[in-house]
Amino acid sequence: MNTKVPGIYLYCNRWCEMCPFTIICEAFAADEKMQTIEYDNEKKKFWNNLESNLIQIESDISKLATEKGISITEFDQPKQTKNFDLFQKGAKTNLILKAGRDYEDFVDDWFDKALEDYGLAMVETEKGALPKLDTVLPGNETLNQIFEIVLRFQLQVYLKLSRMFFSKGREDDELEEGVEADNPIAVAKTTIETLMRSFVAWNIIAEKYPKDDLIFDIMVLILRLKNNIIAEFPESENFKRIGLDE
Repeated sequence: MNTKVPGIYLYCNRWCEMCPFTIICEAFAADEKMQTIEYDNEKKKFWNNLESNLIQIESDISKLATEKGISITEFDQPKQTKNFDLFQKGAKTNLILKAGRDYEDFVDDWFDKALEDYGLAMVETEKGALPKLDTVLPGNETLNQIFEIVLRFQLQVYLKLSRMFFSKGREDDELEEGVEADNPIAVAKTTIETLMRSFVAWNIIAEKYPKDDLIFDIMVLILRLKNNIIAEFPESENFKRIGLDE
């Protein structure tokens, strides 16, 4: 019998169907179809395969951005200033959350463009409306699976960024006795993981549509987000989330 890891679900990416840790997650113990070692191993293999070239992809995009004179650390200055202080208390800049909102918009813009230019069709599924283009990729994923990764994580980016800074603010405050704040470093680690899985997914989409400049802009924005999160939470790179990174 596998021992459940208390609190492992606090720092997951909220996609139980594709989670490789259900066997040790106490939050989903009742969902027996996911509570098997075989299921978890299958999902671990999927994510490991997807991320196998992450370092090289990041290097390639960073190099290309440098050649184009584009920063992978500095955000574009916003045209109007919004107040994000509620969530970013103590942060060096509020541009990180602004970039999180920009990412949401970029994803919407790309899928709107793809529906018009690339022949994608939105179909209703039990998971909601999803784009469909049944193309099998070299890693045996389908393009539809890659689209789902992007769309599953799209709205999580801003929410995780918000939670990351909110947790930092709570940690800095004097909390009432018995009140426990989320670990902002662990949240930062999860946020980076979510971003980089999206990054790899976008690279696969870029291979399908190599002349699409918006995909490059999206991938650069993801790198900016990652680099700025690490600047705010440098411990996050080597942080071990219990059960998830051990």
